[in-house]
Amino acid sequence: MNLFTLVLLATLSWVTFSVLNELASAKDGKGCCETKDCGKSFFDTVFWWTYLTISISVTIYILVKIYQDIPLPLPGKSVAKVAQKVAEKGTEMAFGL
Repeated sequence: MNLFTLVLLATLSWVTFSVLNELASAKDGKGCCETKDCGKSFFDTVFWWTYLTISISVTIYILVKIYQDIPLPLPGKSVAKVAQKVAEKGTEMAFGL
């Protein structure tokens, strides 16, 4: 799985989690859940924890992969070489080349 796909998966997971989190938060306030039972079902809880876990896991994986793939400018390295490596990784991430 390339980095672009992982970023897309992480973004979708965070969006889904935020929607589920709003639903869970609405159970104590007014709004669509005036009966106070929004977000209390078994499936709401399972999906909330599942998407939170997926979102955090994929985000950590992406950060570690970026840390491993893109070299930091060390005293012995040229900043231009590091910038070229970052540009190559960006092209690889966007186009899978």
